[in-house]
Amino acid sequence: MLEHLLTPWTNPASRTWWVSLVPFTLVALLWLMRSPAGTLRRYWHSSCALDLQLMLARQLLGLFGRGSQGGLALSVGVAVVSLMQWAGVKPMEAPGWAALAYSLTLFVAWDFSRYITHWLLHRVPALWALHQVHHSAERLTPLTFYRVHPLESVAYWLRGAVSTGAVAGLFHALFGNSIGPLTLLGAPAIGLALNMAYGNLRHSPIWVPFPAWLERWFISPAQHQIHHGVGTDHLNIGTWLAVWDRLFGTLALSEQPPEAFGLAQRNHEDDLISAWFGPLRSWLPRGLLPTALVLLLAPGLAQAQEAEEEEEPPEVEEEEAFTAPEAGMSILVVDEEGTPRVAGSAYVVDEERLETF
Repeated sequence: MLEHLLTPWTNPASRTWWVSLVPFTLVALLWLMRSPAGTLRRYWHSSCALDLQLMLARQLLGLFGRGSQGGLALSVGVAVVSLMQWAGVKPMEAPGWAALAYSLTLFVAWDFSRYITHWLLHRVPALWALHQVHHSAERLTPLTFYRVHPLESVAYWLRGAVSTGAVAGLFHALFGNSIGPLTLLGAPAIGLALNMAYGNLRHSPIWVPFPAWLERWFISPAQHQIHHGVGTDHLNIGTWLAVWDRLFGTLALSEQPPEAFGLAQRNHEDDLISAWFGPLRSWLPRGLLPTALVLLLAPGLAQAQEAEEEEEPPEVEEEEAFTAPEAGMSILVVDEEGTPRVAGSAYVVDEERLETF
């Protein structure tokens, strides 16, 4: 149990892996040295306490309900392989650049799907009711990353499985079992590098802009803080890449910090029960809320495991191979820990990887 509770800090795929927190801590110390005395004490707020409550609740829920994106990803992957076979595509030997191409394609697919999902969370009233839990944070800390309603996590779970399955199916159809994406310490290499560089600065009060030309390509920590500003939450919806915001007219460069973080009006208070039940008031009559939470939380339990997204898929006794429609052609493999392996790789498709991308 303790090991599971500590996973956000011990798993390299986690945004808050302790190694990723080292550069953030150094920058934070420099920021505090240049800030007025007592800044850290004044920064503590009930909003920070809710961050911690939601993170711990997420981990505890993960002890009772565990799920894997592997089943849905498999179905999507098989469909893609079938389509490619129907089009006459046959696997070829993977060239040296194929693994990098796989990783970049997966990164772009995940980032775009996150943009679309995030955009819907802001535009669809029923989804916005859930997403308010994240945007109600009046203080940003690395733990704000875990400030997500369990039902919102289901949306990210679905988009992660579909994205993974589609890209895995595409590269399996092209190169068979001879290729997998690049990983480092068992985590997607690109996501791990970005988390190490500035991932935890996104949810922090530390204003770190990029040059204007770079902010048109990559979302800076300052741009994400604008997204959390009161009245500016419709801007900078992207996760890592700024190109989607440019294409859809939601990009804002970091000219000045927001005056305040949070929402002008919210549907919950800074406590766990209110954060879980409050967003559902706009969905159903009050008397049905407890029943609705139980029914709707069932798929959400799968997400209680980072993110994104979760830590350890269910165990199976032995390695099981899944096959595509053509006899003898494998597409996904589940190892002894229940981790789907795509096209022979060590790529993990659990929710934690969602956020590293």
